[in-house]
Amino acid sequence: EPLSRPTRIDFAVTEACNLACVHCITDAPRRTRERTFRELSQATIDALAEDLSYATYFGFVHGGESLTSPMTTRVLEAIREAKAGLPYTAHLLTNGMLLDGKRATGLASLGVNSVSISLDGHDALTNDAIRVGARFETIVGNVREVVEARRGVGLDLRIGLSVVVMAENVTRLPSLVELAARLGVDWVKLEELVPVSSRARRSLLAPADTARYVDEAR
Repeated sequence: EPLSRPTRIDFAVTEACNLACVHCITDAPRRTRERTFRELSQATIDALAEDLSYATYFGFVHGGESLTSPMTTRVLEAIREAKAGLPYTAHLLTNGMLLDGKRATGLASLGVNSVSISLDGHDALTNDAIRVGARFETIVGNVREVVEARRGVGLDLRIGLSVVVMAENVTRLPSLVELAARLGVDWVKLEELVPVSSRARRSLLAPADTARYVDEAR
């Protein structure tokens, strides 16, 4: 028996993804390719109904790309119903390929008020080689749309970029921060690379090798 209700719940609504990033930590590319990915069930959402009313933070996190699954909408609707007007944070991590201004407006109406968009390069040459299947120009265009939608409609939405620091992009971290400033997002998060594969291990850096560029980015 739990001693208390959870105040934070993180959801991996699907193991499917529309990208095949070289540093993926969830094996989503293989699961998607082989059609062996799993998705959150309605039964699980129903079983969590009472817990949802107690939590104040909900994260849509790693596993796959949440925006490829209709279960994301169902979870958001269940949270909104359970909270019954009480304040909460709903944070969405996404690769940005499916998040345009219209989609962001719809998600905000369902309670999403924080979005993290993954971008691992300051240009298409860098980003699209790491995040295989992504299109830098599409993602940047979508971020612009989301920022404009926030400004135009007055969405209650924080927007940030999430960057995995690796050999391919470390020297251009300041350029990524400059891009974020031009786009008008609220924050940039620098993440450590996890050496989950031989490809990822080749891109791993020692902390001392990143310090200078992280300092410049800061």
